[in-house]
Formats: sequence, C-alpha cells, structure tokens
Amino acid sequence: MIKIYGSPNCIWCLKAKQLSESMELKHDYILVDDIGFDEFSKKFPGMKTVPQIMWDEVHIGGYQEFAVKVNEYITKESEENDND
Repeated sequence: MIKIYGSPNCIWCLKAKQLSESMELKHDYILVDDIGFDEFSKKFPGMKTVPQIMWDEVHIGGYQEFAVKVNEYITKESEENDND
C-alpha cells in the first residue's frame, strides 16, 4: 500500500497521486492539514516538504524517488510476467 502525504496546492503531490492512479497502484492520499503538522513531523522527522511517500511502510521520499521506485516495480512485474 502506498501512502502519499501531501497538501492541496502541491503539484508534485498531485503528480504522485496521478502516477499511482495511472499505474493502477493501490494508494491513499493523505492531506497533511487533516492529520496536522505534529503528526506529520513524528512520521517524517526533519522533513518539511511534501509529498512524502511511504510504500509498504518504507519511506520512499518525494516524487522523484517515488517515480524511480514505480519504474523499478513496473519493470520487475513485467519481467516476472515474461517468465511465466
């Protein structure tokens, strides 16, 4: 499960959400405003920017790191399907 922590006017947050949707990856989009900055800071110590993205409870980082991870995941899935 992917969890994208973002804010309403963040273009990179929207891009992360759109990437998840276009690749049909199960995800939750969580607004930092809804959980509060204190909760965000506990989950991501030292981080002050969004998006912050978790994949299977592992902190991936922001959009760029997430895009790389998605590409690796899709490539691996494709290779596994080719071997079936």
